[in-house]
Amino acid sequence: DLRLADNSALDAAIRRSDSVFAVFILTPTTWQRHDAAPAKIQFILNNLLTLSEDCKKLGIPLLIPRCEYFSECPKVLKKLCEELKIDTVF
Repeated sequence: DLRLADNSALDAAIRRSDSVFAVFILTPTTWQRHDAAPAKIQFILNNLLTLSEDCKKLGIPLLIPRCEYFSECPKVLKKLCEELKIDTVF
């Protein structure tokens, strides 16, 4: 979700946790296989820049890992949780 306003998962994380990270996983090969238009990809990347700046203002780092396929996202998220000692995902 590329928004901070009206984001119930983010609101819950902030209320329940002392430390919060936002995560967006890039999946370029999946985008290509689904014929994502270059304009759509650029729109997402531009919004990630804005989201990162907005998160920073709230003291929330935006992590942007990458994997080739959407199906790999759970592994990437699990690895992040292990590395950062995250015990709850919203």
